[in-house]
Amino acid sequence: MLRRLTFLLLFPLATAQAAPPLQPLIDATPPGGVLRPAPGTYAGPSSITKPMTLDGGGKVVVEGNAFRAVRDLTFANSPDNHILGNTLADGRYGMQFIFSPRARVKNNRLADTDTGIAVLYSPDLVVRGNTIPGATDGKVGGNLT
Repeated sequence: MLRRLTFLLLFPLATAQAAPPLQPLIDATPPGGVLRPAPGTYAGPSSITKPMTLDGGGKVVVEGNAFRAVRDLTFANSPDNHILGNTLADGRYGMQFIFSPRARVKNNRLADTDTGIAVLYSPDLVVRGNTIPGATDGKVGGNLT
């Protein structure tokens, strides 16, 4: 009996592995720089407060916002960002731009978020080719062009 109990206690520890956070990579990117993370899954939430490019090349997933009351990817007082080819999944609010003009948000996928993309006081923002299935804010998800 003791041998079986030991196996049951150790097995979950051996299989659990957390995704690395995206925030340290963002922090290490200089203003105006380009961040191309290695293909894979990264943990959110993350915040960008400087002009930069986040280019996932269609192979980067940011998921699992454990803090259900915060934004998944926030841009605050951060002009001229380019967010290209990323997936945000299983989060709370998707992307939020506040006082972040002239951003380019292209070819991203936001799956299972409550909001999708929120834009506040961020003029000249371009949102193209993004897919937002399953937004639960009362609006139908789809493609934004």
